[in-house]
Amino acid sequence: MSSTKKKAFKQAGFAIGGGALGSTNAVTQRIYDAVLGTDIKKNKPVDLEARACEALEKLFEICLEHQTLGLALCVSSAYWKTVTGEWEVLNHLETGDVSDLVFSLVRARQNYNPQSGHVDTKLTQLVDRFIDFHDQVVALGPAQEFTLQLRPTQADQQRMQLGQLGQQLGQLQLSSSTPESSSALSSITWPPAHFNQAECMWITDSRIRWQLFGLDHSKTIQNEDIPLIPTSRFHPTDVKLFLCWLGLTKHKPATPTTVDWSLYMAPIGFLDAGDKKDRFVATGGCSKMYDTLPEFIDYTKDQLTGRGRSMGGQKCWEEGFDANRHQSRSRYWYEDCEKIGLVFIVRRLQGQKIEVIIYDPLHDDWQKHGQVEPPVHTWERHIVKEIAKGMKIEGFWHGGATSRGLDFLNVRLEDSTMQSAGFLHDVAVNGLPQGDLTSRGFEYSPMQYKEN
Repeated sequence: MSSTKKKAFKQAGFAIGGGALGSTNAVTQRIYDAVLGTDIKKNKPVDLEARACEALEKLFEICLEHQTLGLALCVSSAYWKTVTGEWEVLNHLETGDVSDLVFSLVRARQNYNPQSGHVDTKLTQLVDRFIDFHDQVVALGPAQEFTLQLRPTQADQQRMQLGQLGQQLGQLQLSSSTPESSSALSSITWPPAHFNQAECMWITDSRIRWQLFGLDHSKTIQNEDIPLIPTSRFHPTDVKLFLCWLGLTKHKPATPTTVDWSLYMAPIGFLDAGDKKDRFVATGGCSKMYDTLPEFIDYTKDQLTGRGRSMGGQKCWEEGFDANRHQSRSRYWYEDCEKIGLVFIVRRLQGQKIEVIIYDPLHDDWQKHGQVEPPVHTWERHIVKEIAKGMKIEGFWHGGATSRGLDFLNVRLEDSTMQSAGFLHDVAVNGLPQGDLTSRGFEYSPMQYKEN
């Protein structure tokens, strides 16, 4: 079985040798399973080779799609996280696994002896282009500071044209917030200069950026320009689109008279990396498009040194998930997996003190039905405990009144995810009152969590 998978990766124009594609045998096996699947008994070798070739072509297309980001990040782990997130595979891969694979192919291409025969395929062309790109990164050396200016790629322009055509035909409901032509956008400085590295990485996701190009807080937004409000059944890419749109259109450069804030513009869905990995197959790969609670906490701690408030949209999961029962690409993601929307806000008070605010749109329902330990409490305890490591929590607000933040759209907010989106929009536009939040339906606990 392993030899069959090795042969599938021995593409023309590459000297792969023993077939090792990762730094260890375990990494190589994960790559085999992610690209070819775990059960290949019914597949012909020629079909497996074609599948591997197609997957590798897509991988290098994604790498080259993010050349500008790669230059800004010096092809660091942050760059590989972006590439890994966009590469569609059959099983979970770590960020390091993907970079291992790419550089294994690079070495195999460089080791190929042209005297064995000239080979010119789409894959060899893509890898040669990546080698030229990486040589450019190495020649430039480490960047002194992060700066990024993007122009629409050819793929972006094609997506924009298709999106506009779909809108004209009335077949698609997409964000129309980028009415400028791609040629007009080429003269715009984007992303906005006041966005930090993490924010730029989120909004330049190639799956959504074609709907965001040129957007910033100065644009006049009409109701029809707003992306669909995410529900609990939305694909995480569409949730990310809404979050990025919200951040781009509402966040302004800081001034001495305003409270700066930061929005975590990726949906958060898992307590830790292990939890995220366990759900990969059951969710048809959707789990990798969510971030984890530790990633939000690390980002928040960093942001609070310069910004007064950090916000993140959360999806936690009902208890009872059985990883073994759901090992198939089924309707589980949409029908069986109950997702609950929450919002976490961490804001700085005087000195080093902070407050944690958790907006739980189902808070009243939990109490009404006498549910002593709703599933969201696991998340709440975890985030407060983790943030308290190295930070002094002054108080903890929980609950919140029904959100009215999107009333102007005349859209019924039918579930907790839509309610959370409305609350985030309201806070991004109007902020939160300093001090007491009981008028907003929150309950206060003057608790203090200390590091164990």
